Amino acid sequence: MGLFDFLKKKDQPAYAGIVAQYQHFYQANQSQPLSLYGLIPYGEAGSTPFHQTAYEKTLLVDFPFESEYVWEDVDDEQLVEEKIAAVQYGNIPIAKEGCGMYWILITTGKHQNEVWLLTDSGVTPVQEKLTLESWKENQLRSGNTFWYPALAHWGPIENAFFLCHAPKKMAASGEDIFGVSSNLCGSCIEYLSRCAVKHQKEFFVTDPVGTRIFETDGRIELVKP
Repeated sequence: MGLFDFLKKKDQPAYAGIVAQYQHFYQANQSQPLSLYGLIPYGEAGSTPFHQTAYEKTLLVDFPFESEYVWEDVDDEQLVEEKIAAVQYGNIPIAKEGCGMYWILITTGKHQNEVWLLTDSGVTPVQEKLTLESWKENQLRSGNTFWYPALAHWGPIENAFFLCHAPKKMAASGEDIFGVSSNLCGSCIEYLSRCAVKHQKEFFVTDPVGTRIFETDGRIELVKP
């Protein structure tokens, strides 16, 4: 099935209200700790690797997913490429969690006005009919971790998705000084801090934000470039 076989064009009014709602939400909450790396302003260029096309084109199309879709588990390479290319349609990125994970707000289609999680492995709702306000409440209440269980079953064993993150793999292999290409997520930061305390060895990890020094007493120092 081709990419545009499951994409349906929509008129601008279908998403204009949701975009305005998010712009107001952003202005009111941009200082809140709603994700590890904060809220994304509407229209920020290249805010995720998936969103590289102008919104004037992508928001005229329905969001193409009906439910969770983990492309890492699909063997058909052409289908995977089509699904990944389709992720940018019918939604806007609203926040960054690190390690290739982003929150998106769906602007058109069946799940319009819902917040989903987008990762480099797949896309999924983390709670039924999760709105901006309920997402905010859950993030603040849980310290940005309420969504962890939604990804626990991804992969061959429990929590494989989190275990396979590059920083954890590097630390497990014995490396204590290394760099990664994407921002560390909260789970990786917590893991590296625990490793430093347990093994009484400092870890120096550089990502696009800067270099974090994980000290043996549990403290974390961030040195920005």
